[in-house]
Formats: sequence, C-alpha cells, structure tokens
Amino acid sequence: MFKKLFSFRPEVLFTNNKGNLLYEEVFRFLIGRISVPKSAEQLIQVGEKAHHKDNEEVFRTFLLFEKYLVALEPKNKFTPDTLRTEVFRRFPGLAELYPFRILILDDTEKKNVIAFHFMNIFLHEIRDQFGRGMHEYTDQKEALLKELRQQPLTEELFRELQFLCYEVFGFVSLHYGEGLGAKLFEKSYEQIASIFKELEVFPHLIAFIPREIVSKEHLGLFTQSQIEKVFLEKLAETESLNNALHEKIAELEITREKAEEAARTKAQFLSVMSHEIRTPLNAIIGFTELLSQNNPRADQREDLKMLKFSGENLLNIINDILDFSKLDSNKVQLSIVSFNLREMMQLLYQSFSYKANEKNIIFDIEYDSRLPFTVKGDSLRLSQILNNLISNAVKFTTVGSVKLRIDLVEAVGETIRTHFSVTDTGIGIPEEKQSKIFEQFTQADSDTTRLYGGTGLGLSISKKLAELMGSDIVIKSIPGKGSEFSFIVDFERSEEQPVKKPIEERKKNPDSFKGKKILLAEDNTFNANIARRYIGGWGAEMDVALDGAQAFEFVMRKQYDLVLMDVQMPVMDGITCTKEIRKFHPDLPILAITAATIGDVADQITSSGMNGHVSKPFKPTELFQKLEEFLRPELV
Repeated sequence: MFKKLFSFRPEVLFTNNKGNLLYEEVFRFLIGRISVPKSAEQLIQVGEKAHHKDNEEVFRTFLLFEKYLVALEPKNKFTPDTLRTEVFRRFPGLAELYPFRILILDDTEKKNVIAFHFMNIFLHEIRDQFGRGMHEYTDQKEALLKELRQQPLTEELFRELQFLCYEVFGFVSLHYGEGLGAKLFEKSYEQIASIFKELEVFPHLIAFIPREIVSKEHLGLFTQSQIEKVFLEKLAETESLNNALHEKIAELEITREKAEEAARTKAQFLSVMSHEIRTPLNAIIGFTELLSQNNPRADQREDLKMLKFSGENLLNIINDILDFSKLDSNKVQLSIVSFNLREMMQLLYQSFSYKANEKNIIFDIEYDSRLPFTVKGDSLRLSQILNNLISNAVKFTTVGSVKLRIDLVEAVGETIRTHFSVTDTGIGIPEEKQSKIFEQFTQADSDTTRLYGGTGLGLSISKKLAELMGSDIVIKSIPGKGSEFSFIVDFERSEEQPVKKPIEERKKNPDSFKGKKILLAEDNTFNANIARRYIGGWGAEMDVALDGAQAFEFVMRKQYDLVLMDVQMPVMDGITCTKEIRKFHPDLPILAITAATIGDVADQITSSGMNGHVSKPFKPTELFQKLEEFLRPELV
C-alpha cells in the first residue's frame, strides 16, 4: 500500500534524521489508543520520553507500542499493517524519517534493507578493528553493496547478500582467525538486533549466521514462534522453488525433444539429399573415368578433365557439408584399423601430382624411411585431413611447390608418434587472420572464394578431426611467401605385412578376379553399368539384381563369392535383405554400397551382418581394394 505512495531509494535508509516534535505527536496518538492506562503505566512513561531519544531508540519504542496494541487491545482490532496504515495516514512525514521508512515496504523489501544495514555495520566493524590493512578489501565490498542497492529488492538479492556475508566472514577468519571473525560478527549482529529485533521480518537474519559460529545465544534473540515462522516460510519457499524447478525441467525436456527431433530431421534430410545427389554424380564421375580410359581425342580429353574436375568438386562440397554437420553434432567416431601408411602417401601423390602439373608447380612427398609401412589408426580421417591441407596448398600456390613431409618423432613401446607437415610457396596468410581461417565458412580474404572457390569448411573440418585424434593443427605463414600446416598423430604398431605389389599395378591385371562370381544389388542402372565395366575389366563374372527381393532370390539359386548390396532399394532394402541372407549363408561376404556417409549407416551395416562397405560414387581403387580383401585375401 505505502509502496505506491512513496518512491523508495535504499540508500536514504542509511541517513540519520530527527523529528522530535513529530515523534511527540505520534506517541501521544499511540498512548491515546490504550484503553486502560493503568495496565501500561511503564510503557506510557517510556512513550512520553521517547521523542528526546535518537531515531533508533524511538523506532524500538514504536515497535513495543505496536506489539502491545496488537496483542493486548482487542477492542481496537489492530494488526501491524492496519496500525501502521493509520499512523502514516495521520503523520505522513514519519515515512521520510529513518528508520521508519522501512515500514512502508513489503516483507521481502524489509528483509533486504535490514541485510544491507547489517552488512554496512559488519564492514564498518572490520575496518575499525584492522585499520588500513583491510581498507582495500572493505572498500571493494562497500562498492559492491552500492551496486547491489540498484537492484530490485527480491529474494534472489537477499540470498546474494547472505552469500556475501559468508564470504566476508570467511575472509576475516582465514586471515585473522575464526574467533576474531566471530567476535566482529556478533558485535555487528547485536547492533542490528538492537534496532530491528521487534520487526516481524528480523528472524530471517538467522540465515546470515555462519554455520561455524551458530549457537543458542544467537538463536536466543528470537522467540520459538518467530523461529517456527521463519522455518515454515523457508519451507514454503523451498516448495515453491521445487515446483518452479520441476516446471523448468519439464520445459527443458520439451525443448530437448524438439531439438532432438530437429536434429533427426536435419540428419534425415542430409542423408536423403546426399543419396539423391551422389547417385547421379556416381554416374557422371564413373562414366567420365571410363571414357578417359578409351583413348579419347586431345580435345575430348580436355573436356573430360573439366567434367571430372567439376563432378569431383561438387562431391567435395557435399562431403564437406555432411562432415561438418556430423562433427558439429559430435557424431564422428574414430575407427582404428591397420593400414599401409606408405601406400596412402603414394595414392595422395598420384592424386595431387596431376593437379600440380596442370598448374606447373611441383608436388613432392618426403617419407621418413624409419617409419614402418603399416600402422594402426584411423586411415579415413588422416586421409581426409591430408587431402584438405594438400588441396588448399595446391589451390593457393601458383608458382613454386607443395611438399608433404612425414617424419618419425619417436617410437616408444607400441606407440609411433608421427609428424605431418604440408608446406607451400603460395599466397600466405596474414598473422591477424591465421586464427580465423579455422572458423566455419571463413577464408583469409573476402576475395578468396571468388578467386579460388571452396566452401570455407575444409580447414574447420580438418582442425576438428585432428582434435578428435588427440592432435592440433599448427600454422606458420608469411604473406607472399607461403604457409606450413602441421600436426602430430600417435599410431599403434601393426603386425600386418604390406602387400608385395602396389595396388595400382595389381589393378591393371585383367585376370585379378578371374573365375569369381559377384552379385550386385543396385536399383540404378547407371551405377550398375559403371560397376559392371570395372568388375568385368578385372576378370570377374557379375549379375545384377534391381531390388532386395531379387537379390535374395539370386543368392538362393546361385552360389556367389561376394555380394555388393545397395543399402537403399525398393521392395526390400539392403539391410533387410542381408538379414534374410544371413539365415542361410552366414559366411558369404556382403559389402554395403551406399551414397550416404558411412557414419549415418554404420550401426545398421554392422548389425545386419555385412562385412564392410564401399562408398558411391565408386572409386576404382577403393572398389578394387575391397574386392581384393575378400576375394584375394592372400595379397592383402
């Protein structure tokens, strides 16, 4: 009620004013409300002399009269609120005097004002006790109190002041001992109690007593009913907070479910789009590769190069977006397998030396001879990082060279620590932009995308993959002179021996899989024709089933050495078909072929009983390698 009548500023409560004449009138009014003066002679005498006292003594006397009139004058039917309303209506100037201003506030605001007043007294006592040695600390806390006074007087603010009190007590106890800290606290507590002890909200200050010093003497300041009242209020407050917490948890649960649903929708959309885009890309890149092998004319060869480059560029963009989405969702897991590290470097050389020659620059690989041929690690993620770094180096280098260097750092026990670095003589990166190039969709210069192309995701993906492998990409660069990107990977030793002949040499043998029977389950005729050309060229016989149901019938009628199973097909999908086949042919090698990223279908592939996978668009080397693994295991 009074909150509406008076504007409230907390700091004015801590001034000291007197109003002797006004106080005399107030107590004359209060004494006049006592119906039997003889029953309260001592109280009346105190009231008649109160106006000669200081403001705090006057306030205490007022609260005593209030307590008497409310409890022992039933005819007046006063409550604390109705009595205060009547007093402030008759004497509005009283609301301008300290500490009477506090009576116009609600209970929560009263608690906060008392808490502020107590903290001021506590800090003042500390300053007086320790002198200049504590001035800096008390100045900081007083400045904090000043800031807090600008906030609304809420339960949250009261708890913040409570924790501040504990902090100050703890600081004093730590530096000067708990006994002295307790003595200063108790002295401050007695001062605040002498003013506000009779106020109905004062028992809430129990919460400020540090647990280290709480005792019966402290609680003795309050009546049993006051303590019970505070306890019940705190219980109700806790219940309210619990209800609010349960409501918040329910809201967060709904938000989480919506976020998960959005993530599933996003993943499903990306998977479908990946499949739909990769399928025609498979045909474009595959037929381009096949046409390039048929001795085209010089002008046709250039056209085919451009067509293949465009297709592979589009595929790289799709892969970048999908990879970044998975990394951003923490869905990428490492797959530790044995692989031929030196052969991986040879494949990288074959892949990028052609692009380097087109730009009249040199691409070279320097391989430490102390490194073993085969190691255990995630070959796919390593290859992805190196592909991104080398691709960028070749892209941004117009004169000079690009070098991939692989060095043994140390070999301790089963761990082989290996250092990879990609160095170029390209455009370089300014120092102030070197940290930004690893951010998503970011390149060093706004003209970079226009001049060189790219999504700005390659380095971001590479950095996240390196971190996933327990490493980090380090950059050294000088604008106009070039850059070096490096990282360190720990491999495990592998007992497997390298193949005797390089895969490219073995792939040229037209009888590589002579006499082997392969079933391809693929509903896209373009993809089937590309696979037939590759596999037929390696000497194997191949049948084609257009859906999962046909594939199951073929396997039941004819004996095959291996099945290539498309994951997504009409009538019956590849996962279901594989499960059915496994009931009758538990040992038949079945490889998934999929345009989806393997992370999205890995669990399905494994649980269905498939032995591995081949990605679409088909890469001849990868396809040959997988077939060789199951059809000619003695060479792997």
